[in-house]
Amino acid sequence: MPASPWANATSDASLSEAAIAALREMGPQDTVEGMLAGQFVAVHCSSMDCFKRAASAGASPTVRDMNLRHAEKLMATGLWLLEALERCQGKGPAPWLITRATQGLCAAA
Repeated sequence: MPASPWANATSDASLSEAAIAALREMGPQDTVEGMLAGQFVAVHCSSMDCFKRAASAGASPTVRDMNLRHAEKLMATGLWLLEALERCQGKGPAPWLITRATQGLCAAA
């Protein structure tokens, strides 16, 4: 997990426990799923850190906007990783497979 300037020994321990609990809850079954789950947790922690930096009282508007943009990109990456993990686990939407198309389908409608 990324080092945070607001971290201390207690918050590091609780953050590690939360990360391990999240990994267990995701239930990766193989190496690829484990890597996706680990990357999701790291991206989530990083995005929350960006939100925390943006919300700090001493942040200038430029720094605030930069942190919010980074957090937004990280959240989008996290969603992509979570969807990939769900596809690997068979929980996501099945890919569409068109095996044969016929002209009669449109004429009947």
